[in-house]
Amino acid sequence: MKQVTYAKQTINNPNPIARFAHQSRVKKSINYTSHNLPDNGSILDFGAGQGYFLNMLAKEKPYANLYGYEPYMNLQHSEFIQVKNLDNLQSSSLDVITAFEVCEHLYDYELHEFLQQTKRLLKPEGTVIISVPIMYGFALIPKELNSMFLWKRKPNYTTVEFWNALWGKQILRPNSLKHNHKGFDFRWLENILKQYFIITKKSFSPYKYLPWYINSQCFFECSKKK
Repeated sequence: MKQVTYAKQTINNPNPIARFAHQSRVKKSINYTSHNLPDNGSILDFGAGQGYFLNMLAKEKPYANLYGYEPYMNLQHSEFIQVKNLDNLQSSSLDVITAFEVCEHLYDYELHEFLQQTKRLLKPEGTVIISVPIMYGFALIPKELNSMFLWKRKPNYTTVEFWNALWGKQILRPNSLKHNHKGFDFRWLENILKQYFIITKKSFSPYKYLPWYINSQCFFECSKKK
């Protein structure tokens, strides 16, 4: 598989359609977070990557306390405090917890561990903001074409799998989830989130007023159950 930097696959993608989708996602992430984060509040970005999101957020919220949890990528920004163990953070200490394009890479036990930690760390009136890719519906077509023709990767789906996913029918996920979105279903994640939180808002990106099967990302805003 051809190795391509995360930025080049997303916000700096040579494909203008893919680049637009990812830049729209980042813009929405900043807007949602800025709206929910007090000026001097505290936020944890779970799966902070190279720190691009927190770097952008620091410009909007210069007095906020920014924490980033990232066990895999090398950080390229220093506007936040790196967290290596969530157990070291105090309970009920965070106003906002974000996880952008992360949950699709977590195994079931990792997802539940993350959500349990989120419940512990979040303040009573805090907000959880999560975005995940939509890997079903018609947006799958440009995603796969982008992967095959731009990055010269082998097809990720059989013909039957692709047809089923195109029409919203669930397909099996691969054994390794860390570098593969195939088969991830945001509708499944929505049901898991409801076990832990109240979903106060669900939206799609980049086309706010179009149905999910035309979009590439789904956003959830959640609050603690009373």
